[in-house]
Order: sequence, then structure tokens, then C-alpha cells
Amino acid sequence: MKELLNTVNQKLKNKPLIYFCREAERAIGLEHLLENYHICCIEDSDMVNSLKARGISIFCLEQEGGKLDSNSTNNLVSHEKTVEWIQNVVGENGFYALTFIPTNTIDYKIKNLGGTLLGNDYNLYLKYENKIEQALALKQNNIKSPEVLIDEIQKIEFSELSSKFSNGFVVQNERSHTGSGTFINPSEQEFNKLKEELAGNRVKVSEFITGEALTLNVVIYNGSIYIGGLQYQITGIPELTPSSGSTVGNDFEYFYKNEIADDLLVDITNEISKTARMLMSENYRGLFGLDFIIKNNEAFLIEINARQSANVPFQTQLELLNSETEGEDGDPRLHQVPQLLLHIAEFLVIKESVEFKHMPNLKGSQLFLRMFEDGIVENINKSGVYRLQSDESAINWETREEKNNVIYLDEDKDMPVIFQKDGYRIDDAGNEGFVLHFQKNGTSKNKFDEKARLQINNSIVDDSGHIVPWAVELMQVLK
Repeated sequence: MKELLNTVNQKLKNKPLIYFCREAERAIGLEHLLENYHICCIEDSDMVNSLKARGISIFCLEQEGGKLDSNSTNNLVSHEKTVEWIQNVVGENGFYALTFIPTNTIDYKIKNLGGTLLGNDYNLYLKYENKIEQALALKQNNIKSPEVLIDEIQKIEFSELSSKFSNGFVVQNERSHTGSGTFINPSEQEFNKLKEELAGNRVKVSEFITGEALTLNVVIYNGSIYIGGLQYQITGIPELTPSSGSTVGNDFEYFYKNEIADDLLVDITNEISKTARMLMSENYRGLFGLDFIIKNNEAFLIEINARQSANVPFQTQLELLNSETEGEDGDPRLHQVPQLLLHIAEFLVIKESVEFKHMPNLKGSQLFLRMFEDGIVENINKSGVYRLQSDESAINWETREEKNNVIYLDEDKDMPVIFQKDGYRIDDAGNEGFVLHFQKNGTSKNKFDEKARLQINNSIVDDSGHIVPWAVELMQVLK
């Protein structure tokens, strides 16, 4: 899709695009294809150094000695060091801006700096971020989703829920993230404790459906719907997260290798179409994410993320891997058009027609370890490309010393994970290794924040839906 990329770059030629974010990982994917693209992040990491080494324009507030009372993108945009950097990067024509969540405050600050935020109205995001408003919207638009009960939590009795939802139930706050406000099948004692903690709050109580969790991204571009690759959503692994409702990874190959049925694909497509039409009726544009539960070859929509999903940077890398990287003239040939590129093109008001393969089989997966409590990251490992090798591989035979950055999975030290080289993209790993991203040692993180991430070019979930043992063992060691 050379024409679309060229058109986007032409649009950015005299007006740069800046991605403002807490961590640099949020802003990667197209950084080597967009010609006037800049990253502005808060937190220092090995990835920041890798991006700089590859000539990517990136400003890191922590590396520049800047400090914030709270590590939010809102505060990043208005910090004096950030403002100075923006003035050095931006010309008289102003700039375009991207953020993970386009808030009204960020929009106001960016406009004052001469920028244009590419994103939907923040109030539209808030409507669908609210679990209760979202559930009501799904019901009103006849979108297939689990049965729900909505009320103030102190008015709900456990016996009522046990009777109404015989297969179990899920309690959710109006607003929650990464599973922190989701409670799956609480006991009567746990539910009564929730009533005390959430007194005065409305909650959504949903029917618990046992099935496979599927997530995907959709983009609305030029009034048409473009559906991304199916992902098996890895959720609630107790070794990786303190919450049974927390997402800890995605496997893009799982549903394809298990030969997903055609009638299920039709069912998923129908629910996507109804959801997209609902959003489009409110002038929603660009990317959004959908989570489904699959039971008995039927898809139930359980979540809309009316924004760029957290898995988009990794998906973008896989979409590019699924494309021929160079043509005869050396230019990129984007056979699988990245959804992120369509998202940017939509808000740049570009009208190029595209050929797009819906629901492509993107081979790759990622797994991440979350913080189990608030605290400081204690980490001695270096981010980069690693391989799981034999016990003899951990020794440098010339010096008879152990190699640097070796992670042992067992006490016998016969399963070493060994650092191979610097790298931050999945294509750096090839077919025999994987990428490990670590938070910088000494970084302050909250419960449920990401501590470490593994990304690999193939499936990490077996046919039964279980993570391969070595990956869980690695995360346990890192924990």
C-alpha cells in the first residue's frame, strides 16, 4: 500500500506528527516508515536508547532530567522541557498529535502549542469507557452480549445474583482498567466486602460465560470498516497478575491454527458490523477494540475500547511482517495495510482507496507480567533479543565465565534464557528468539502496571488454550 504511505508522508512533510505517551512502547509500529514522526515520552527505558540508536526522533523527559508530580501525558505535554523541545521540532505550520487517550485537557494544551490532536471527541470515549453506559448501548442496538443487571451495589443481594445467574457472574465498576475493577465469581463473603468498599456506586453485574476470549481491532476509514486479525486474549493467569479479570497477553495465531469455523466468523462479523454502525452513528472514526467470549460457536461482545487498544503497537509490527518489506525499487510494499496507518490517514482526511485483507492470520504472540502491588521495580536485566538455550550455552568457553544477562528457569541452571543482541521490534528476534522488554530499574509502578513483556514470532498458547510452560516459568522467575 505504497500510495497510502506516500500520501500520509506528504501530508506530514511540513507538519510533523508527535506521539505523546508515558512509555515509548505505546508509540512504536510505524516509526521507521513515517518520515516526519516524533515520539515524546515520560519514562526512561532501554527502548528509548534503542530508538535513538536507530535514528528515530524521540524526546524522553526523564532522560532530560524532567520530573512530574504524576506520570500522566497531561503533565508531560505542558512541562517546560517538553514545550521547549516541541518548539525546536515544530515549524510555523504547527503539528499533529497522537495520544493513547485523547482527553479534553490534552486537546486544550496541544491547541495552545499550535497542534491538532488526531482523535475522537473525549466525551464519546468516556461514554463507551463507562461499563454501564456501554452495556445499555449494546442492549439498545441489539448487539449480542451477556445478560446484565445494573443497580447500586448496596441494593443487590448475593442470593438474587446466584438465582439470576446460575452459571456465575462478573461484577464491574463503571470505570476500571486492566481488570482492576472486575471481579469474577466472587463468594458471598467477597461480594459483601465489595458492597462495603463500593457503597453508593452503581455496578454492572454480567452473566459469566465460560468460553474462549477473543479480541480484535477495527478501524473506520473513509466510512468503511476494516477488521484486524483475531487474537486469543490471555487473561487472569495467577502467576502473571493479581486479578482473574486482567489481560496478560495476546496470541494472534491461536484461532487460525485451531481452524475457526466459518459460521463463527460470520457471527463475529455481524456483531462487529452492528457495533461499528452504532459508533459511526455518533461520528466515531478510526481505531477501536472489541472483546468477545466464544461459546458453542457463538460470539458474545463483552467490551468496547473506544480508542487505540494497547495491543496495536505489537499488531502493527506483525502486520508489517506479514507484508513484503521491499519491492524491486527498495520501497516498502505493504500488502497487509496496518490498521494504525489507516487510523492516521482517517484523521488526516486522506481519501486513498486501499486493498485490505480482513481478519488476516498474523503469526505472533505477547505475554506480560503485571505488578502485584505498588512499588519500585527491581530489575537487573537488559531489554533485547533473548533465546532459550541448553545449559552449556550460558558459559563463555574462552573465559570460562558466565555470560551477561542470563536468566535461569530452574535451580539446576539447565534452562538458561540468554541475551543475544539489542533490539526492541519483533522482527529483530527472527524465528529462533524472542524480545524481552523490562521496566527500568528503580521505576515506580502501581499495582497492575506492566513489569516485563515477552514478544515472539509464533504461538505461545497450545491447542488447549494453555501457555507453553517455559514462558510461564520465565515470568515467574522475573516476578
